[in-house]
Amino acid sequence: MTEEKDTQVPDPSTRDYVEQSLALMREASILEPLGLQELEAIKEPLEQRFWAGQHFRSEWEMRNSVLTDTKFPTPDAKYWQSVREQGVHFQELVMLCYEQRKSLQLLRIDEASVTELEEKRDLVEEGTTAWTKADARVEIKKIDLERRRFQLVQMRKVAQDRVREVLTWHQIMGELSLKHGIESYEDHQPESYYLRFRNQVAQMDRSGWEGAGVGEVSNLLSLQQMSEKSMQAQEKELSAAEQQRRLHTGQPIAPQTPKPQKADLPKESSKEKKGPKPVNW
Repeated sequence: MTEEKDTQVPDPSTRDYVEQSLALMREASILEPLGLQELEAIKEPLEQRFWAGQHFRSEWEMRNSVLTDTKFPTPDAKYWQSVREQGVHFQELVMLCYEQRKSLQLLRIDEASVTELEEKRDLVEEGTTAWTKADARVEIKKIDLERRRFQLVQMRKVAQDRVREVLTWHQIMGELSLKHGIESYEDHQPESYYLRFRNQVAQMDRSGWEGAGVGEVSNLLSLQQMSEKSMQAQEKELSAAEQQRRLHTGQPIAPQTPKPQKADLPKESSKEKKGPKPVNW
């Protein structure tokens, strides 16, 4: 029989992540002594950076890289994209909880397996080939056990960062003043997509449509035209609904809002009025 080693492994109940990881490296003898010493010299900042570092996007990236004014030009568009982003992280957090629960049960199996293999090894005469194989099986199962504990630490870190992103999206949504409400994600789309495609056309126009093919030009202009029609139809429908509401409540009927003229729309550059330049083949 051999003396059992007191192997230190990363424990998910503590924040002493780096120190326990270094203990694993010492036992593995995978590093030269100098390399291990250099890592030990910076273990405190490594610990702080592990817990402070991000797995997912920062708040700045959410606001400025995801919710761009070009793709999401209205508060409603930004709101519903935030709903999608938040939903993904919340769902992944739930799935991570399932994985963590499963890993804890597998951890119990690994611990029981180590005990079982040790009992079988102790029945074999030490120094024989059979004992060597049995002892190796014990050590392999211990390694599996340590790896699973390490994965649990990683899960905990990922879970914390997913919670941070879920809460940050909630904060962003609370700052938005919505025009179309929070009951239907479709209500804002005619206006939002019209403004989105108009912005894209304006950007392409400023660049002279450089590198754009005929199909891309035609598709983008068509999308802008169709979304404008959809937006105007929605405005007409909402105006008619308001007239009916006033009629049923006895309020004065508001005069019909005239169809906006081109002068009422945001002024476009001279290039925008001309449209895209011909594409050279």
